[in-house]
Amino acid sequence: MGIAGVAGRCVLVASALGFIVPPAVASPPCVDRQGQVRLAQKIGANHISFCIAAKKPSCWQLNTTTGKFRRRTVPKRVASATLPASRTKPSFEVKSGDEVVLCPRGRSRKCRRLKLPNDNATSWTLGAKGKRFYVLTRTDQHSSLVAYDTRTLKMVGRAPVGDMSGWTSSADGRTFYYFNSDRVTVYSSRRLKKLRTHRLKGFKNPDGQTSGHWEIQWLGKSRALLTMTPCAGPCSSGWIVHARNLKRIVTVGGRKKPLVGSLTAYRMGKRRWAFVDALNGQAVVHNSNTGRLLRRFKTGTPDGIGGLVFVLGNSTLASIGNDSDHTGDVVVVPRKGKRRVYKLPDCPAPAAPKTIRPKG
Repeated sequence: MGIAGVAGRCVLVASALGFIVPPAVASPPCVDRQGQVRLAQKIGANHISFCIAAKKPSCWQLNTTTGKFRRRTVPKRVASATLPASRTKPSFEVKSGDEVVLCPRGRSRKCRRLKLPNDNATSWTLGAKGKRFYVLTRTDQHSSLVAYDTRTLKMVGRAPVGDMSGWTSSADGRTFYYFNSDRVTVYSSRRLKKLRTHRLKGFKNPDGQTSGHWEIQWLGKSRALLTMTPCAGPCSSGWIVHARNLKRIVTVGGRKKPLVGSLTAYRMGKRRWAFVDALNGQAVVHNSNTGRLLRRFKTGTPDGIGGLVFVLGNSTLASIGNDSDHTGDVVVVPRKGKRRVYKLPDCPAPAAPKTIRPKG
């Protein structure tokens, strides 16, 4: 007789004797929030998949239309605390000093070293297309921006510069932007030939500061997000600007309630961009062409959660919580309608051991 048959007879006997037999209920899936979100990715237009690396690792797939979580098999590597937050393509790391070490990430045995003659490399950045890397070198007399070919490690360009307050490559990789205080100089990426200089006018954060560390994120071919960070913490202010001359179009969030924090842009349509401050759980949507403010919302729960952000189909924004209180909770913000919060159930706390006291 099978196990099911034996179990059925036991239930019948217990019922006949008058005992109340509760139905067998499978323990519901739960999440250990004392971990970090790993291997997060979007699947199709309406699904998100992610894992949580903790003492009790778990993997989940969420249907953002129905709000239902489905548990997935946990890969062996999820338990590793050094797992990357998301799947990324291999890139390069350059170590500064009197020599430049160019290594494909994760392949330390294939590193190549370049000795810098009579210079000290204080910082570096990789070009947009990965064909050039740029090194800021300093001597007692001057500072120079030097361009190297990543394949041959040969110097292809050099330009005298002042102190750096930010640098970046253009979206197409053809030009290189070097920020110095309130000015930005544009060079050709190939030979570092100086093309033009722009003065940054009209950029002031809510505290009245006009200078700091500058960064650019490109919003298509004709627009860009220009951010200024005057402090060490997440205090960036952002503006939508013309890509060619960096002239201001609008302040991100508007003048009355500007968005200040750690700003990242996500494309939600042809000209619709969401600007997210994931740390504070705030976001706005602008028309990048006209600068019009279309929407303002919270990306997190009422307490605010940061985390990983994805843009799904139908211009839907999804944010996965990645802190100790909201790890694994997902906030979905559709293009129209109210935002929705989907929470994973918490695992019950382990019962405290009972203490047996001797009688008498």
